[in-house]
Amino acid sequence: MAAMVQTILSNTLVRPPGQTCLSEHCTSVATLYPFLFYAYSALLAITSLFASRQMQLTVNSHLVVLLLVAFGVQAWNYLVPFALSNKDPNKLLYGWPIWTHISLLGLAAVVIPLCVPRLYIPLDPKNPSPPNPEQTASLISLMTYTYLNPIIFAAYRAPKLEYDQLPPLADYDHAAVLRQRGLDAIDPMNTERNKINTSSGD
Repeated sequence: MAAMVQTILSNTLVRPPGQTCLSEHCTSVATLYPFLFYAYSALLAITSLFASRQMQLTVNSHLVVLLLVAFGVQAWNYLVPFALSNKDPNKLLYGWPIWTHISLLGLAAVVIPLCVPRLYIPLDPKNPSPPNPEQTASLISLMTYTYLNPIIFAAYRAPKLEYDQLPPLADYDHAAVLRQRGLDAIDPMNTERNKINTSSGD
């Protein structure tokens, strides 16, 4: 897979204008590896639909990284020269297949991962609790805090909010979890902490 990505990077999935591939081997490689790359990406996307939650997280992360690499290569070959060149823009215009390819790749690699809700994985799988909106918010919602909009609008419309109207507490903020974390840090009988203190005292 690493060799495939390296070859894709060198061939840039869609060959930039002005570059030609004359040899038969070069032509076959330039055609085969992009096909294998996108076939592998499609396989990852299909696998994520039927995998377990933990496997979905791994597969989706792997897929997003691959698509980001491909989009970065295309942006470097086409968008950067188009934005920074001092030549006539009409001379740098690419055909609609290239713009369609870059647009779809940007949608799949950047827009969708930013807008798709994150997968909730409970802290204790044997005793899961209802997720807090923060735990399932998309990355763009997490960065802009728009996941708080429902509770803000509810508080704006009502004179007061009842306890059951508040979103559930995130499992990592439960008192039992915080207490255990605090005890692990300050418990004098904690062997791991004693080892650290002993080694630092030496």
